[in-house]
Amino acid sequence: MVIELHDCDIHLNEIQEFIRKCGLSLVHINANNYAPIRLDDNLPLVLELTFSKHAELSNSCTLPHKLDIPNNKNSPEYELLISDNI
Repeated sequence: MVIELHDCDIHLNEIQEFIRKCGLSLVHINANNYAPIRLDDNLPLVLELTFSKHAELSNSCTLPHKLDIPNNKNSPEYELLISDNI
């Protein structure tokens, strides 16, 4: 399942709760670089999340992934730092 979430700054608690309860593993995150980021903590305001019940999980990754393509090819991708305290 792939879902794009908007206004992540306003809905961050609901997004975290959705991830905890959805029953699928969050396997990939991409920040949509057409949307801005929140300046005080660099939170992207639009996130694209990919979930799976079949994927093997890993604790190491670099985001953006080498297969990610910027939504806006004229702007750089946002680098994401992931914390496991969700």
